[in-house]
Amino acid sequence: MAAVCNAAPRRGPADAEVTVTVFGDYLCPFTARLAPELAKLRDVAVEWRHRPLAMHPGAARLAEAAAEAHAQGRFWAMHAALLAGLDVEAAARKAGLNRKKLRAALADGRHRPALEADRALATRLRVGASPAVFVNGRPVAGDLSAAIAEARAHPNAKTGTPWRPPILAPRRYDLPVTADSPARGPASAPVTVVEFADFQCAPCARVAPSLAKLVREHGVRHVYRVYTSPRHRQASLAARAAFAAQAQGRFWPMHDRLYARGGLDRASLVAHARALGLDLARFERDLDAPATQRRLETDVAAAQSLDVWGTPTFFVGGRKIAGALPYAELVRLVTSAPPASTSDSGTAPAGAPPRPPRLPAAADPG
Repeated sequence: MAAVCNAAPRRGPADAEVTVTVFGDYLCPFTARLAPELAKLRDVAVEWRHRPLAMHPGAARLAEAAAEAHAQGRFWAMHAALLAGLDVEAAARKAGLNRKKLRAALADGRHRPALEADRALATRLRVGASPAVFVNGRPVAGDLSAAIAEARAHPNAKTGTPWRPPILAPRRYDLPVTADSPARGPASAPVTVVEFADFQCAPCARVAPSLAKLVREHGVRHVYRVYTSPRHRQASLAARAAFAAQAQGRFWPMHDRLYARGGLDRASLVAHARALGLDLARFERDLDAPATQRRLETDVAAAQSLDVWGTPTFFVGGRKIAGALPYAELVRLVTSAPPASTSDSGTAPAGAPPRPPRLPAAADPG
């Protein structure tokens, strides 16, 4: 009987305190760029789940080939070869696969049910992009090393409980909105999308046009708040520039320009301000003003109090969602979300259950 391996490919210590789960696509350049960082991990288990994207017609066949390599006990060698850009035959030769068995598996589709199970899990977790990364079940949109360090420090890391990947927090939050938070869309909108983002964050840039379209086509209110990654050295200055533009009524044009064009050093930011017709002397004063820095720090503190640890992170109808979701998924979320109140504090509403731990005790996905 032909071998079919139903368990997800996994490497690293069997008793690892931290598991990194990656949903990926072999034709996705962003997945390929992540591979060296994953290869450097020590004392961490890495699990792979297939998420071939519809925009990459050949990705599903590559995933089937990798699944057959898993059945032959050669997954990680095949995995590396496919991410390096080799075609199926060349990758199989390099990985030492039995190519006759590989061709038979591709012909009879024996691994398609396993790929469909991964796809169904990705859909349930609202994974739209590739790669999507989870650390001990929590979605990671930002610094992977920081997420791993936080997971190691959490008491649940030592319980040995199996993996459960929740993408939505199991409780509602009051939306963390302040009076001066930049917002577009009707103030009376039944659903508000609060975004924590970073102007140096590539996934944030990718999702920005979708959010603008969401406001135009579905009448939601989009509120922007800042959460800067320590790895992004220009992110804080760019955020202050956006706030300085807001003082002249031009936050959203600056926001759109920064994500579309880049250029986050000081000279480029001044050039952006000039292109938007801002008063440059006032812009630079506001850029350097202590009050502008305090606004940035207020946003970052609010993000940390809400367990935001990557960008973009959204609050939709009071629910927290991490990652740059595709437009169709954003539409589904806002059209199914209950209305949510807003507050200055971003704390849980009165009577809400206590905040769950950041890395909850896990259970098998069911």
